[in-house]
Amino acid sequence: MSRRNRKKGRGAQGAGSNSTKPAAQPNEATADQPAPPPAFTPDRWVEQVEIAERLGKDRRTLYNWRKAGKIPLRHLVPGGPLGMTESEFVAFLRGPAEQVGTDG
Repeated sequence: MSRRNRKKGRGAQGAGSNSTKPAAQPNEATADQPAPPPAFTPDRWVEQVEIAERLGKDRRTLYNWRKAGKIPLRHLVPGGPLGMTESEFVAFLRGPAEQVGTDG
């Protein structure tokens, strides 16, 4: 075998190994899997849709609870989506005694 043929052979074999696709990062979505939920941060804004999913309720139920004063949903900006911070949501889950912004 000539030197030229050996180089071609090596190049053809090695071409596939050098052109591999980089692995997806742990928090990235792939084509067949949705992105994982964001990590817990106390001041992260959680929208009404996500809260409804976490509670296993319809978002309309949360809207009704808000009107009745049962859940502290609010607008972050006027006309924006309803929601609360992650820490407010955790306090809501723990009960009325530990809700953010209440005295006593």
